[in-house]
Amino acid sequence: PPTLAITPASPMSVSSSSVLSSSQASGLAGSSSAAGGPSARSQMAVYSLQTWSSLLLHETEDQYRNYRYMENILVNPPSLASQTMFQLAPSVQKFLVENYYLTDDLFLREVLGKKLTNGLRRDMQDIAEKTRLRLSCCYRLFDNLKRVHKAVLQDTKVPAVDVIQAHFMLSKELAGKYARAVFMSIHRFDGGKKRIQFLSYADFDRFAGILMQYWAATPIPVAAHPPPASTKDTALCVELDARFKDDIRDLKAHLLSTREVIERYRRFVKARFQTPPLGASSSSSSLTPSSITTPPLSTTPLTASVSTTPLSTSTSTLSASSASVIPSMPKHRLKELENKFKSILKGLLSIGANMSDPKEFKNIFDDLVELVVEPCRRIGMTGPELDQFFIYLLEGFDPHILDLLGLKHRQRFAQSWRRYLEAIRLVLIHMYS
Repeated sequence: PPTLAITPASPMSVSSSSVLSSSQASGLAGSSSAAGGPSARSQMAVYSLQTWSSLLLHETEDQYRNYRYMENILVNPPSLASQTMFQLAPSVQKFLVENYYLTDDLFLREVLGKKLTNGLRRDMQDIAEKTRLRLSCCYRLFDNLKRVHKAVLQDTKVPAVDVIQAHFMLSKELAGKYARAVFMSIHRFDGGKKRIQFLSYADFDRFAGILMQYWAATPIPVAAHPPPASTKDTALCVELDARFKDDIRDLKAHLLSTREVIERYRRFVKARFQTPPLGASSSSSSLTPSSITTPPLSTTPLTASVSTTPLSTSTSTLSASSASVIPSMPKHRLKELENKFKSILKGLLSIGANMSDPKEFKNIFDDLVELVVEPCRRIGMTGPELDQFFIYLLEGFDPHILDLLGLKHRQRFAQSWRRYLEAIRLVLIHMYS
């Protein structure tokens, strides 16, 4: 006999569906064949409709009841394997957990930079109205994020993705997105400033991945191209490298200690822009920000989501690769860049030094727009020219060029400066585009 599967519109559907029994189906078929007149057929239609409605109502009520029981288990996904209330195949367990912990970018944009406290939970009504999400959905999203946040904080030196996957059985892609959200939550990145309202959560998610790749306690070696497979998730801790932060803070003092150091740096960058490029066209009109390689958006796991393009440690390699596609900067723009070089460099150094101060570091993206992006836009720099500017800053940081031979640990400082500028470069190129 034919069967009828019912899929109710419930918050979470367990893999069970009500069907008409064989006796019910046979009875309905027999009644239909015995009916001879229009009145009998009408009565049969009414009876069928009532049966359908009753089955649908009971199925929906069952699913809501199942969901209430199931939710107590989903808050601790590993318990799914040992619970006896529901008989679920491993694939169904994975489906339930993955969908229960799905995130929403609009929601995450609203809570960006805010402490995950009970006070914020009481504001879910306002967030639900802004994002047009159901209030129950906002509560679920908030509780899930807070639960993951708490699990990661238990050991910030362990790769966050590994912690999340172990505690919540999530896919690597979703665990990576949570890792970046927790990273931004820990450092309280402020996304509410007027200057950065144009940035979506996908942008912040991308930036967080870049910073974790380059500035985390165990970073991917920036000299590797491409990053070796052995590094895998090692860079995905949510704490910044303490020595790296100290190095950038000390570099600010060294580079700004005398006017001559900045002047040497400025002259080097100017000379590099004035060097006739090999095989370059006379116009940069054909170049657009999209031609600059930047990491893809966060539609892939964190380890693959930031396709870093580290620059070679060789100055000649940098020059050859860039000169073949980037023409010289026009003289009037180069003159303006020369005049603003000191203020831009000081801005970059100040932003780097702020990593040691959580109250200042949370404004990193607003500071980047104010101290770097806006001055460069006023100059009229294109995306490729901005990229070249950072390449030349990397090339120019040489103890011989800047007369820093007396600097202790200069090799370590050079590596830290490279790590810092590589991440800033990738963030700014995306902002600029």
